[in-house]
Amino acid sequence: MQHPALILFLLCFPYCLSGQSQADRIIDSLDRELVALAKQQQVVGFGIALVNDEGVQFARGYGYADWETDRPYTANTIQNIGSVSKTFIGTALQRAVNDGLLNWEDPINDYLPFAVSHPRHPDQPILLHHLASHTAGIRDGKQYELAYTLNEPLSLERGAVRGREFRTAKKYASHEKMSLEAFCRAFLSPTGKYFKKKNFRKAAPGASYAYSNVGAALAALVLQGATGVSFEEYTRKYIFDAIGMENTGWQPESVDMTTHIQHYFSNRQPMPHYGLNTFPDGGLMTSVTDLGIYLSATSAGMQGRGDLLAERDYADLMQRSVQIEEGGDRYGGFWEMTDSGFVGHTGGDPGIVTVMYLEKKTGWGQIVFFNGEAKDQDFYMQVFLKLIETSRKLAQLNTR
Repeated sequence: MQHPALILFLLCFPYCLSGQSQADRIIDSLDRELVALAKQQQVVGFGIALVNDEGVQFARGYGYADWETDRPYTANTIQNIGSVSKTFIGTALQRAVNDGLLNWEDPINDYLPFAVSHPRHPDQPILLHHLASHTAGIRDGKQYELAYTLNEPLSLERGAVRGREFRTAKKYASHEKMSLEAFCRAFLSPTGKYFKKKNFRKAAPGASYAYSNVGAALAALVLQGATGVSFEEYTRKYIFDAIGMENTGWQPESVDMTTHIQHYFSNRQPMPHYGLNTFPDGGLMTSVTDLGIYLSATSAGMQGRGDLLAERDYADLMQRSVQIEEGGDRYGGFWEMTDSGFVGHTGGDPGIVTVMYLEKKTGWGQIVFFNGEAKDQDFYMQVFLKLIETSRKLAQLNTR
């Protein structure tokens, strides 16, 4: 008796094998190129991930998480990811919108424990979507540096690192650790100790784009008020745990710090671990593998098969966007949308650079975390462009 399924398999087997080996060859080629780039020692180490709607397809680390102890950078090495963290604010807010707990058009003062109004336009309320598109009129300025604090003692002699870096580290060491609410109140409430009229732009809420970390942190505080639980708890339950991000957290006590990178100054002197009073805007600690799970879930959701949000939810999340004055890119729901068809975000903080983007046309996403400041700033783009090139090759295999 003939078995049609077996015959079909045997007929297809050479093509299946060819396609699989071709994908392996493409990834192996990328791996060799990245190994060669790592040998340039532009940075201490870096990790990458390529994802599509079906999951993380390739993840690996290169170089070191800690070069003094020869601890390698792996696909599961943890580091802080800077402003890529902001996409989690947007995703969490959209979940709360779905649950009927708030709306993008709501005035933020409906949910805050203290009132925030634009001092130059007090009669025009700041709406939630103003915060999410960076059009609320809130300006970070030099005051924002007060959000950075050190989690370890600073034992650094003058002259050991660049003067600017030394002064910055000393300032961080002197800054007060505060809760998210306390810092936002101090910065934005007229009675706050950090409040200044110049913390706000001249333009009215909704009138123009101005990227704001403090505005993003305030949006996380709005979420807390609307849901009745902390931002950490909400994102843990509805994002991290929901999709299996097991090595991710907002505070040192919520991750395995033995797998965290050692931060470095530009001359490769060790830098103390630091934190943010406004942690939702840039303080998430995760690995390229875990962030890949998140970006894969985003890709699947945008194609109607998501575990986090539905296709219509991503459309809602990203539709209230504004064009950035300096170019054609747009922000909406704390996700950047580029003219070239990518959605995602970049991040940068002392000792780290991160990039996370998803190409809507192919459904493939690229992630790279850098440990250390590159000697040649073009190095960051050089690595990321190789990830895009490889993703497109793999996407073409899937369409044949």
